[in-house]
Amino acid sequence: MEQQKKSWLTRDIVGFSLASFFNDFSHEMTTVILPSFTLLLVGPLQAPYVLGLITGISDAVSSITQLIVGWLSDRIQHHKPLLIIGYALTPLFVGLMGTAHYAWQLITYRTIAWIGRGLREPPRDAWLARIVEPKNYGKAFGLQRAFDTLGALAGPLLAFFLISYVPLKTLFFVAIIPGIFSVLAIIVLTHETEEKKAASSSPQPMMTQFKALPGPFIYFLVTRFIFGLGNFDRTLIILRAQEVLVGQTGSSLLATGWAILLYAIFNVIRAISEYGMGVLSDYSNRKYILAVGGFGLFSITCAALIVATPSLWWWVFIFITAAISTASVKTIEKAYSGDLLPATIRGTGYGLLNMINGVGLFASSSIIGIVWSLGAASAGFAFSGIVSVLAMIVLLARRS
Repeated sequence: MEQQKKSWLTRDIVGFSLASFFNDFSHEMTTVILPSFTLLLVGPLQAPYVLGLITGISDAVSSITQLIVGWLSDRIQHHKPLLIIGYALTPLFVGLMGTAHYAWQLITYRTIAWIGRGLREPPRDAWLARIVEPKNYGKAFGLQRAFDTLGALAGPLLAFFLISYVPLKTLFFVAIIPGIFSVLAIIVLTHETEEKKAASSSPQPMMTQFKALPGPFIYFLVTRFIFGLGNFDRTLIILRAQEVLVGQTGSSLLATGWAILLYAIFNVIRAISEYGMGVLSDYSNRKYILAVGGFGLFSITCAALIVATPSLWWWVFIFITAAISTASVKTIEKAYSGDLLPATIRGTGYGLLNMINGVGLFASSSIIGIVWSLGAASAGFAFSGIVSVLAMIVLLARRS
């Protein structure tokens, strides 16, 4: 007797989730100390600008990689080799960041590490959407994102406990170890079946694939690009917290410690929200949750950053709103796109979505970094807040 799919939680989903956990454990250890390391390297005046460049360029290059790999993943039979290479590149090159003596080295190593993310994300997302029923997309993407964020919690917490005992440079090398386990999770736990052949039987040129993308998905890409122009990298929130808290604590090391703990709170709330929002989106309108809980709530985060008082409770509020908005966007945009995209061009669609995200991150992080270095951080955050509200209105304006 044929039974309804017993569970959406397959061995592949477990493999993707564990790989995400260990890889984020690895690179988030370095993300949380990157603002302090950048400060040491270039000084407080140039740090916002350089940090904006580091995160912006790496995200932009990663996004271009994702566009190409997304299209390629619709043409090839096997996705697993791309995942293995991608999951291996990231920890190796975030580890090398600890050897940097100049800003250009930080930019180079981080960019290559993020190319690893570009290699793995579109094929992984397309693979996941292929093996899970659409009614369970929210749960499956939510679980994978939640494990990703739990890794992003574990990494900063380990960094917090080690920061008083080892130099910052050493933490970059320690970060390589969990990255090794992420590669092993993909090698051991995931297994591709031959059912991919049906989707790849008639590969088409990239422009043909683009032309086949449905209108509602194109509209969503435009909306997501608008939001991306204000959606700066969260490392800038860490730097902002350190900058304000140094004035209160009088100690750079203590301010860094508080910033790490706040980022840990961010990742606890984000992990809970990613799975929670994913499940909620399986039973309600994904578009409304994304618009209000993602774009709208981020505008509130930006408004709070403009005030930026030295109160720790105020910063807890900022990191919590940032966490929920990030969780809503990261989880629901994948599930919503899965609803809009035909299976045969899903890899191309996810690649284009990730490219749009990366270009937006590059633009927003660069803009905020430059404006901040010129002494007008509040103006940059105001711009991001306004753009986020605009994106929310545009997304809600379309009937679907």
